Amino acid sequence: MFDPPPRPAPAILSRLWVQITLTTLAAILAHATFIGSSGLSQSEGHRAIPGWTMMKTGEWIVPHLFEQPYLRKPPGMPWAVAGMSEIFGVNEWSARMVSAFACIGMAIVALAFTRRWFGPRFALAAGLAQALTPLFYLHPSGRSAEIEPLHNFFAQVVTLIVFDSIIRPGSRTRARMLGIVGGFALGAMFLTKGPAAVPCVLAAVGAGLWARWRPKALLTPTLAIGVPLGLGIAGIYAYVLARAVNALPLMPVVESPTEFLFREGTLNKVLALIPVALASAVPLSLTLIVLALPMPRPDYLVEQRRRAKALALACLLSLGIYVAFGVSNNRYAMPALGLLAPLAAFWLADAHIRLTVASARRVRVVAACILVVLIGLTVPYAKWSEARRLRNTGENVAGALAAILPDGAQVWADQVIEQRPEILWYTQQQAQALGKTIRPRWMPHRAGMPPNVPEYAAEYVRIGAGVGVGVGVGVGVGAGVGVGEGADLDARAELVYLLVRTDARDDSGELALVSGSRSMQGVAPIWEGKVQNLELALFKVGGDALR
Repeated sequence: MFDPPPRPAPAILSRLWVQITLTTLAAILAHATFIGSSGLSQSEGHRAIPGWTMMKTGEWIVPHLFEQPYLRKPPGMPWAVAGMSEIFGVNEWSARMVSAFACIGMAIVALAFTRRWFGPRFALAAGLAQALTPLFYLHPSGRSAEIEPLHNFFAQVVTLIVFDSIIRPGSRTRARMLGIVGGFALGAMFLTKGPAAVPCVLAAVGAGLWARWRPKALLTPTLAIGVPLGLGIAGIYAYVLARAVNALPLMPVVESPTEFLFREGTLNKVLALIPVALASAVPLSLTLIVLALPMPRPDYLVEQRRRAKALALACLLSLGIYVAFGVSNNRYAMPALGLLAPLAAFWLADAHIRLTVASARRVRVVAACILVVLIGLTVPYAKWSEARRLRNTGENVAGALAAILPDGAQVWADQVIEQRPEILWYTQQQAQALGKTIRPRWMPHRAGMPPNVPEYAAEYVRIGAGVGVGVGVGVGVGAGVGVGEGADLDARAELVYLLVRTDARDDSGELALVSGSRSMQGVAPIWEGKVQNLELALFKVGGDALR
């Protein structure tokens, strides 16, 4: 505990409802402005389309992407997209508002814990810092239908609750309530992105014990309830999922967590992770300078500064664990940077108490200038990012594809779905507007095996019941062959099409495999297009190719 600062706090800006309102407005400005004005792009389709598919099929356990079981990521984001879309409709705004709400939640959570640790006077600075730090809304993060914002929110809730339970435990009733909230957040964290934020939780424990050496705190109701509850939620889903996967005709596409750890050619990026991550979080990461401050007197300043230093240590320790495990992408380090927002309030509170009135006023003026700059960046960036996304969305070629494809066509694809699944999603919607029904199908191919198109297509049609190959790419991924739904193609072989990636950046060899296959010798594409740097070609697989 620490005594309150000796100077009175201004009544208006210290009130909780005022701070929540201003924080929410700032977060909406940064994360929700214009987000429904452009089609899906990049990997947004991998998150949104499985959620919309769940709504249509009622299959909530195993996510599917164009009929292929898809388990590269847990189902947390598709569930959230489906839930939001049930309320606001199936559209881009609904999918992206999941991330926007998560970022608003992060700002409010940072505000709440800051009030508890450093007092209410300057807690607004923490909420605004979390809401307006560019790292958390730059594309493709808080303004996109991506996993990171939702995962960062749950990770922040867990880490701050764990940290709080050690440095400032409250009553047993409060501890139990926080344990329940933390347990559900922990389970949701696992179900959104697996164990990716576990380093932050461990770092919060270590830093909390450094700030206040109380090993018995690890047995408080908060942790005693929260940890088993979170693990239990994740474990129950894993059990149900395993049973559902065993009943599937196809093995799902999965991805091993080791894909993001030490890999050949990434050592330099791994070693640069900490400076790159901290540079990406400017100006918030500048608050880490707190580690250079000496411990002062009186006692309440000692307690405040020790907590602030512990938060900074938790952030750096988290980043150090990521480096130790070989993480090279700074996007995966974002949960660690979500610990820093309370430090923005600490700096103002510390200056208010420790410095002269004139010096403290200068600190507040600098903070206000930074705030004005950050607010000024939000709307121009929102306009620029949405204009950029509008140019690069796969929706731009969907009309041409929908016009070419006949009613009842099946479109098989692999690398196009790997890279830009929204292309076929929008093609399906455009075809429906024209009164046609098309059936996109993801037919993954595994390196070293014969291409599953078009020879497999011929076999698929001949035997009626059909054979579909579902193979995941990545370390520790199994391959499975299952019975498909091909009986309806027996008399309609001319309605099978292949959408192939053709640009030189594709290192999968897909075009060579298709062009070199027995039944495609000399067959020219019937349509070619381009989305950003992705070049596409549509081939018709029918007639002589299937006889």
